Amino acid sequence: MDGMDLNLIRIAKWVEKTVLKDNERKYFRFRMARFYGDICTGDVVGCNLSCIYCWIGKAREDPQLSGEFYSPDKVAEKLIDMSKRSDTKKIRLSGGEPTIGRSHLLALLELLPSDISLILETNGTLIDRDYADELSKFGNIHVRVSLKGATPEEFERLTLRGGEGFYLQMNALRNLINAGVSVHPAIIDLTPVSGLAKLTEKLADIDEKLAVGLEYERFVPSPRVIERMKKHGFVYP
Repeated sequence: MDGMDLNLIRIAKWVEKTVLKDNERKYFRFRMARFYGDICTGDVVGCNLSCIYCWIGKAREDPQLSGEFYSPDKVAEKLIDMSKRSDTKKIRLSGGEPTIGRSHLLALLELLPSDISLILETNGTLIDRDYADELSKFGNIHVRVSLKGATPEEFERLTLRGGEGFYLQMNALRNLINAGVSVHPAIIDLTPVSGLAKLTEKLADIDEKLAVGLEYERFVPSPRVIERMKKHGFVYP
């Protein structure tokens, strides 16, 4: 499986059994968001990581009891209707990990008009060469890969998963670039500045535009998230 971390695959498969049913996928919210100059957003349930700064709470921690199942048709209908009412041509999949449930995602992409742009926010750990090739069939998709630290050690500390996942994220960027998919990386500003120089070097080794286009995501603290971070030995600020 393209050298993927079997632990992350097993977790993703377990989550998929919970959040996917007959190609219907669980979502916990549809909303307008201020990002990207206002964008229609579908927030999915479930993730294969356990980031200590994650804001979605129950939708990640307890996917069995979170959200509702929606068919690709219903999700497309909701997002397209939102885009018409808000007069925007931009939609987004976010929240948990939207690449879990590949069949649902690809079916949804098939239903979106070509003049609507979709931003897929993902941790990238499931995007192997085949997945990237399938995404490349859609010219209206842009992938934002949310990097979980600048090193394998930081990935492990922030996600409570094996540090091998860091390399899966790098491979996802490489696979997407090679497949011709529009993509940029992002990293939360919990990462020390000292680690960013080496990270940008790694990104430039894949493609210079990844290093130039690295997005710095501002961490927005909440009491619940701060408490979770303290529990895992991460004191903020």
